[in-house]
Amino acid sequence: MARAIDIHAAGETELAEVADLFEAAHRELRWSFEPEGLDAATTLRRLRAFAENHDARIAVAHEGAHAVGLLAAEVRPPGLFSDTRSVQVEAMYVRPEARRRGVGHALLAHLVEYADQAGAGHIVIIPANRSRAEVRFLSREGFVDDRGRRVIATQSLRRRLDHPPTPARGIDLVLARRRAAQARREQSEAETQEGSPRGDLPTGGEGSDQAFSSTRQVSRAELTRTSSSVTTATS
Repeated sequence: MARAIDIHAAGETELAEVADLFEAAHRELRWSFEPEGLDAATTLRRLRAFAENHDARIAVAHEGAHAVGLLAAEVRPPGLFSDTRSVQVEAMYVRPEARRRGVGHALLAHLVEYADQAGAGHIVIIPANRSRAEVRFLSREGFVDDRGRRVIATQSLRRRLDHPPTPARGIDLVLARRRAAQARREQSEAETQEGSPRGDLPTGGEGSDQAFSSTRQVSRAELTRTSSSVTTATS
């Protein structure tokens, strides 16, 4: 049974949990420039300074009693590339054992609420050390590349989270492939007829009917084989 995910702004007593998550992220993704990582005291000091000196939010995600994810973001004023405020994510992380259970989406939903409260029109994330997994996750959620950053309008992300796109079903893939195959055949036939002398075109009669009947039978056989192979691959 899946545990409920609780995400809220981290209080002083929870900063130690956030520091532990930072250390786990550094071990996996090399977050800091310090080659040996950060000690707990340094991480706590920097977290407190970040919260006190910036218009910032530090949030922690719990599954039951376990801290499994973190979010650290700050509000940025309008600048060279934007006329509105934005929220920049400085850190977002989910422990490996808690991934693919909705924690990342819950962190994004919390981020949207924070951005709305701040009046920020866009959300900006810089993937950790070009993490491919993070880049794929953000791309699925609608973030686009902008000079190495990943950016999305706040309201666009809200709509995607409220109404996630429905993945294509197996039958939809089969029908799409059939339509594509039919379009290719029709285009090929049209090009062949345009390039052939007029006398070579079928003029009707029994032989012509048999030829077209055979073509239809071959097409049905091809579609049947395609449908069978797709069904086998997705079952």
